[in-house]
Amino acid sequence: MAFNITNSFLIFIFVVFYTFSLPLADTTPSIVHLISKMDNGTEPVKIKCKVDGKIGADLTLKSGQDLPFKVIVNDTYACAAIWGLKIASIDAFEPKRDKGYPIMYWRVAKDGFYLSWNKIDFKFIAGWDSE
Repeated sequence: MAFNITNSFLIFIFVVFYTFSLPLADTTPSIVHLISKMDNGTEPVKIKCKVDGKIGADLTLKSGQDLPFKVIVNDTYACAAIWGLKIASIDAFEPKRDKGYPIMYWRVAKDGFYLSWNKIDFKFIAGWDSE
């Protein structure tokens, strides 16, 4: 009898601790890096990212610069970039695509934007358009 009560109690304690250890909402921040691969002396790229219609980041990326910023994994960070007379738009963080990755790397180049989760393998995502 004591054995069953002890086992039941231990199972109950395990279930309680497990239940309370689960997050109610995933608010763990991830880091997005915007890395300029523009030539030296090139005009800076101005980037504004919105979250739920509000400015989440307002950045000026100079050649050779790496600008990191934190994002909340449940929110999409829609960004618009202006470089001289060219424009581009990307989702710097998109939960469906990026959730589970602690860091995203965006390479900003003369031909557009490239994304990587390991800073080695970059995939072309968006090119520049003329205004």
